[in-house]
Amino acid sequence: MKRSIRPVAVIVAVATIGLFGASPVLAEDASGTTATTVVSPKAGSRGAATKAVVAAIREYRAALKEYVKTAKKGATPEFKAAVKAYAEARRTIEVAYRDAVKSAIGARKAAIQADSSKAARQAAQVAFTDAVSAAQSVRTQAIADLGNPPSKS
Repeated sequence: MKRSIRPVAVIVAVATIGLFGASPVLAEDASGTTATTVVSPKAGSRGAATKAVVAAIREYRAALKEYVKTAKKGATPEFKAAVKAYAEARRTIEVAYRDAVKSAIGARKAAIQADSSKAARQAAQVAFTDAVSAAQSVRTQAIADLGNPPSKS
């Protein structure tokens, strides 16, 4: 599961305020003057806000776990078959692309071994670049023709 640092930062901030922060308390005495008293939390105690955040996170994790269970159960056999077929088609496209690039590399090596002059190497590199570009074009068109992956909706 991918985690974000934002919830952790919020928890740390709330915990820091709840555990280490000093809260000023204003008191008015009989003469009408206001005195400020600083009250620090007890060591090892958790503030109510921190407890609420921890409880909310636990509740969220439980709900997420339940959602994942129902999402997996909701996948129909037809949907699973469609996903499998789509993945196999993508795999076939990628294998064909890799094979085309490998053959272009082999052709370039063979051309350079046959004639190692500068002009021959440049011509082999141009042919290699053209072959790879053509393979990329074929792969891109095949993926476009394949369409979007299946969805449950």
